[in-house]
Amino acid sequence: MGLGPRCVAKNGVTMSVLDRESFLEAAKAVKRPAREVSVAGLGQVRVQGLTVGERTRFEMSCMERGKVNPRELREKLVAMCLVDEGGRRLLPDDGDRQVLSSLPAAVIEPLFDAARELSGMTDADVADLGNG
Repeated sequence: MGLGPRCVAKNGVTMSVLDRESFLEAAKAVKRPAREVSVAGLGQVRVQGLTVGERTRFEMSCMERGKVNPRELREKLVAMCLVDEGGRRLLPDDGDRQVLSSLPAAVIEPLFDAARELSGMTDADVADLGNG
């Protein structure tokens, strides 16, 4: 991986700025954040953060006729973030959200919190989606 032509000093440390090729190469190596969450009644569940494209699709799924519709906001995000050890979604079908809707809120909340954090969503981001 090559370093860019310019250097930037930050906190007393000199770092090279990436050029296009270096950025594209480095981007390939970035891993999606994930972690296991222990949930009472379910056991260990793996939650993986969304990519930028997935987050955009999630946010768009919360829109209806140009306005925010927060219906099933938690279920949608959790369903998009639950994965197996290979990174494959556990609940890929829209109908799978019904399973999440039927669970106690106390079960979903830790999964939602992990999905939100791992996807780089702040409390304010969620509030904006929930305040349609």
